[in-house]
Amino acid sequence: MLLAFDVDGQNAQHVLDSLGSKLVNAPADTSRVLLLNEIARLNHGKDYDKVEKLAGEMLLLSEQLKYTRGLALANNLLGSSNYFRGNYVAAIHYYTLAYRLFEKTADKRGVSRVLNNLGNIYNNRGDYSKALDSYLEGLRMATLANDQVVTSACLINIGNVYTYQGDISHKKESYRKALGYFDKALVVFEKSGDKNGMASCQNNIGSVYQELGKLTDSSVFYLRALDYYTKSLDASRVIGNKTNVSTTYNNIANLYVLTSEFELSRQYMDKAIVLAAEMKDKSRLALYSKDMGELYFAQKNFNAAIEAFETSMRMARELKSLSQVNFALQGLAKSWAMAGDHKKAYAYQSMFKQVSDSIYSEETTRKTTQSEMNSEFEKKQYEQQLVQTEKDILQAQELKQQKFFRNSFIAGFGLMVLLAFFIYRSYADKQKANIAITKQKEIIEEKNRDITDSIHYAKRIQGALLASDHLLKKNLPEYFILYKPKDIVSGDFYWAYAHQSSGQFLLCTADCTGHGVPGAFMSLLNVSFLNDAVVEKRISAPHLVLDHVREQIISALNPEGAQAEGRDGMDAILCAFDLKNMKLDFACANNSLWIVRHENNIASLVSFNADKMPVGLQSQSNVPFTLQSTALRKGDVVYSFTDGYADQFGGPKGKKFKYRQLEELLLSISSLPMQEQRKVLEERFDLWKGTLEQVDDVLVIGVSV
Repeated sequence: MLLAFDVDGQNAQHVLDSLGSKLVNAPADTSRVLLLNEIARLNHGKDYDKVEKLAGEMLLLSEQLKYTRGLALANNLLGSSNYFRGNYVAAIHYYTLAYRLFEKTADKRGVSRVLNNLGNIYNNRGDYSKALDSYLEGLRMATLANDQVVTSACLINIGNVYTYQGDISHKKESYRKALGYFDKALVVFEKSGDKNGMASCQNNIGSVYQELGKLTDSSVFYLRALDYYTKSLDASRVIGNKTNVSTTYNNIANLYVLTSEFELSRQYMDKAIVLAAEMKDKSRLALYSKDMGELYFAQKNFNAAIEAFETSMRMARELKSLSQVNFALQGLAKSWAMAGDHKKAYAYQSMFKQVSDSIYSEETTRKTTQSEMNSEFEKKQYEQQLVQTEKDILQAQELKQQKFFRNSFIAGFGLMVLLAFFIYRSYADKQKANIAITKQKEIIEEKNRDITDSIHYAKRIQGALLASDHLLKKNLPEYFILYKPKDIVSGDFYWAYAHQSSGQFLLCTADCTGHGVPGAFMSLLNVSFLNDAVVEKRISAPHLVLDHVREQIISALNPEGAQAEGRDGMDAILCAFDLKNMKLDFACANNSLWIVRHENNIASLVSFNADKMPVGLQSQSNVPFTLQSTALRKGDVVYSFTDGYADQFGGPKGKKFKYRQLEELLLSISSLPMQEQRKVLEERFDLWKGTLEQVDDVLVIGVSV
């Protein structure tokens, strides 16, 4: 078994004793919270009941003090404790809370620790793709925070992924990568004198050599594995890390199964199980039951093996650990086969294959890619053979021509002169054509430059009509605008007006039909109609403004009332902020309005549904828009947006970002300063889009009350 390195699992008894003495007289402030955190961290691998008790005290004190970092640290500890006990659902819950709280305080070190620990859960569940993503992002954040502990932890765990992953044809390469990551981590731990980290690394290196021994049937690798296990066991005993000791006992037991030393194997396995039971570590108990099944199988005690594998599978299903379920299924299939019940053996083998396919789907993709590469190579070989055949034919023809020239020199010479004439005339014609094409190209390029210059000028005009920074800063306490046109000009726009008579500040977030030049024309038209409604007609109610703009759009673009034409318009959110009375009136056409509120340091999102109709001609053109109102609270963040962000294709599978993911992203960043929120949104959008084309104009506006 590989040790997934959890960055909260280090301990030293002499340090614990010293911290315990300090805690007695520690005041009830943030320093006590941090002291409790250190004591809890150092109890990892020893006493998880104590860890959870200390974390509970941290939560209570941090809530009283409104200490966000303390809440984050406590939730991270509870996540780690539940992870080691095998309570993965609870662990994910606490880690997610910790992640949001660390993000809120911009704590890169804390975020990197949670990402590493979440990766451990995905790894244990067999979701290697998610695990690798978590570890790599954790490694990036740890590097930014210059945190050597988390950096080395992520390196170990990335190595673990490569050890678990891959079929037989890719195993050696995966093990090579794994050893590379473990060696890097070991160097970091040795430099820092971290014995806990060194022990974990040594254990994992031993596991890789053990797997190499199985793959190559070489006793040399088994001896190397035992050497590393012994070093890890000695170090873990010295620092009192029961988790490491238990894991290493189990690994040594598995090694002795491979070398057919069954008595020694049973002794070490019993020691491993006793320690795991003391720590109430469900995950390890499930794995050790599977390994006990392997011992019984090697001893040809198939009934006992079946019982052990069934116990392992039952526990693994409770943990929702796909990889451990897979191990148990494989053991049951071969045990029933040897016991003579081939029907059950076939059933378990089929289940094992299904689970394996889901785990190693990326390997299937790699095989397909390799096959495509092989197919392309064969195709190129065939093309090369065709070229060679053509060359052979040409050489034969050339010999025939030489013979002909010897017999008909004068006629051949005359033919060459005639041919030269035609070649020259063809060359002259080609030169004339090239000159004409060059001139045409220059004309086209000049026209393109003129068109591009015109569009850039249109961009300046459009930019001048958008709400100015001066107007927004004067009327809003804090805000951000993420505005990313797909082309030079945009169909999305934002408009604002300070209504003196009502004391309201109107802000419109709009998405016109189309993008690029057509969308920009529509945006200019709609800005004009908004100004007409609010400035000229003195309309201030958002729903009445949209009603008026709709009438103007239909009148301008479809004066005859034809249903098949003139369906241009816009989707829009028009807000009227009354910050003096802490009230927001608004009307929504197709796009919803979101407000994120914070209560007891927990962010929640309220969504206000839109009228399902645009500001333009459609079947419900006579239906008025709905006026909605809500009271604002201090700390509320009001978000309005067009559909461009959520509709962007990208990510690992080339799918849409979608509103659900946008909601989660806004919840996680809502406590950040507004310009920091804009930066995160833009970076996340660019990362999701990757090398794909931007599909639509993007506009997201956030206003902090």
